[in-house]
Amino acid sequence: MKANEFNLLYKPDEKVVYTGDFGQTHIVKLRTPAWDIPSGSTLVSMEGYSGGYLVDRISKCPENKITLLELNPQQKELYVLHDGTKCPYCESNEIEGSSMDVDGNTAWQKITCLGCDKEWNDIYTLTNLVELES
Repeated sequence: MKANEFNLLYKPDEKVVYTGDFGQTHIVKLRTPAWDIPSGSTLVSMEGYSGGYLVDRISKCPENKITLLELNPQQKELYVLHDGTKCPYCESNEIEGSSMDVDGNTAWQKITCLGCDKEWNDIYTLTNLVELES
């Protein structure tokens, strides 16, 4: 993402989530607008850190995200089209599922978003089988 795009989405003094080298996350405040450097990377500075950090490691802080109260049919369809990889309410990637429950040819799994605490059921339907070698 280039600096002009980043700066439309994020503002100085905004709380964000910074992901470190080993996947650890920290809630920090942006200190400056982002800037592009000649190598093609885009950097931003954050309070408590010296220097510039790649904007690819910055994401919206859950408390700054807008969380939907109810999904419309198009939002549900989009969730399915994206293979259920993001919360349909707040778009967080931090979702986890419980064990599966099965009834006949239908199975469901309770999914929880760690970003906004919403819960829903993913529904699965038996569509085929794959024979295993014995």
